[in-house]
Amino acid sequence: MTYVAVVVAVAQWRGIATLAMSLGLGIAWLNFFGTLSFLQRGKLQLATLFIAWGMFLGSLFLPTHTELAPQGWEAAWFVLCAPVNGVREQEWWGLASFLCWGSFIDAANLSQLLLPVTAVRLYLGRGQYLGMVNCVSMVAVWAFAGPTAASGYILWCASFLLALTAMPLNRATLVVMHLTLAGQVAYWLISGYSY
Repeated sequence: MTYVAVVVAVAQWRGIATLAMSLGLGIAWLNFFGTLSFLQRGKLQLATLFIAWGMFLGSLFLPTHTELAPQGWEAAWFVLCAPVNGVREQEWWGLASFLCWGSFIDAANLSQLLLPVTAVRLYLGRGQYLGMVNCVSMVAVWAFAGPTAASGYILWCASFLLALTAMPLNRATLVVMHLTLAGQVAYWLISGYSY
């Protein structure tokens, strides 16, 4: 109940865009304490990760935000190419600023695209490192929420949240996820980013 009160307080303070972050942290803690262990074994784990992968692929063909309405694949391509464009246009401050969160989004997209590989390796008793990269990088996905998020972003974010339920977390991964999130939030507070 305390966690629900904190989620509601943060949502009132910073807006509904914090919901993905709050849900993600809640799922991470439930995962760490073993509440979701039934989803992390055998064919159920495999099926859950493949469903998350399908949701990710579906999000690539839906609009990400209501203002500009780029499709998911266009937004992913923009994030992937933004550093190159920043160097070409010599926007050094913008490039440094973008690299703070853009590299995490690229890593999240790549690890989610490789989710079938991670799923099969976890099923075979391996793949923990791929799962750790996915869990740590998905924090940037939660922190990227905004009030103009559309169906593509929501499905994209939900695919990461579902994948998180099926990948076992150890203490180190949970700590790094929290440090990454704290770094993202601190950066946005310092730079004046608002939801």
